[in-house]
Amino acid sequence: MLAGFINGVSTSVTFRAVSRASGTAVSGSGATSGSVLPYGKPLSPRVQGHDAPKGSQDVKFTWETPVANGKDMDRIEWRHIATTYPWDDPNPDRAGNLAPRAGSKTIKTSWDNSTTLEFRVCDVTNICSDGVIVHGRTGSAPGG
Repeated sequence: MLAGFINGVSTSVTFRAVSRASGTAVSGSGATSGSVLPYGKPLSPRVQGHDAPKGSQDVKFTWETPVANGKDMDRIEWRHIATTYPWDDPNPDRAGNLAPRAGSKTIKTSWDNSTTLEFRVCDVTNICSDGVIVHGRTGSAPGG
């Protein structure tokens, strides 16, 4: 078994024969294998929470396009953390899937409130990154 390869970096191996009887290398340059693209668990997404602008109840969350790990990324998953909804909660106000590219999501919440979401990236084999928890806040109600 070989280890220590970097996700998403094409790698090949060169084999050379060595005589067991004499311990000397056989002449020639060896044979190079085909290249492979190693992969592991996707990297966690880069996500930011943005406080609502003054007079607004909209908290915005933005993320960058996920970093490739040698496999295609399938989706970005998100969920509310307040009551730890499951990743596959059927209520679209509590959890959901997003396209695996840069984007944003806005959550309307009450005044003077914090909203906490968790995001993770999943690849085409359904292996998911560790989650990233981010927060955004609304201010006081106007005139209040």
